[in-house]
Amino acid sequence: SLMGVCGPATTQGTPDLTEQDKQKLYGLKNAATSPVITQPELDKMESLYALIKWRLRDEEYDWNTIDRVLQAMRENPRPLFMSRANRASAAKDRPSFIDHKQTISQPSLVAKMLCILDIKDTDVVLDVGTGSGWVAAILGSMAKQVYSVEVIGPLAKDAKKKLGHLHRDNVTVIQTDGTFGLPGFAPYDAIIVGAGAPKIPLPLKSQLAANGRMII
Repeated sequence: SLMGVCGPATTQGTPDLTEQDKQKLYGLKNAATSPVITQPELDKMESLYALIKWRLRDEEYDWNTIDRVLQAMRENPRPLFMSRANRASAAKDRPSFIDHKQTISQPSLVAKMLCILDIKDTDVVLDVGTGSGWVAAILGSMAKQVYSVEVIGPLAKDAKKKLGHLHRDNVTVIQTDGTFGLPGFAPYDAIIVGAGAPKIPLPLKSQLAANGRMII
């Protein structure tokens, strides 16, 4: 289930892409040093995006918002945030394991959360629980600035590397316990929390801007 709070107040298949096309679409400036995504992986991801789009439209989310979310997902392909051993499951709509017994979130759930938050290109966003860095990267394609916190050091380091490959220069990953948010950069227009909680954490709520949104 999803928990949110407010502060006061037709898909087509992917055409064959050259390496230059891929670099332009995914922000990869140097194929020699950037992650590689294959055409079969792109095709599988397009099938997943079509499924997510159908599910979200069935739930009556705004169509323009859905398209913005899916475009941000395309710009930050899920396979790039998974190990080679687990990449075969990247296009499946389910959570998958990453290092340190953590998981990369279910794509349709991420899309739903982002549709609810309705991220604007002027927003400053707090992402609690960087994990693989995938959600932070998607947010980086949608928001003005993203601060992402991760308590597990190696995960934070690896996420920084992946985000660097994708040139998400507006995403800052900080290794710290996100339980109390990140007050030094507050207020936030939106806060997204990647782990469940029995109730809305008050420290996070206090860091929302007027008319800010938070989802857990």
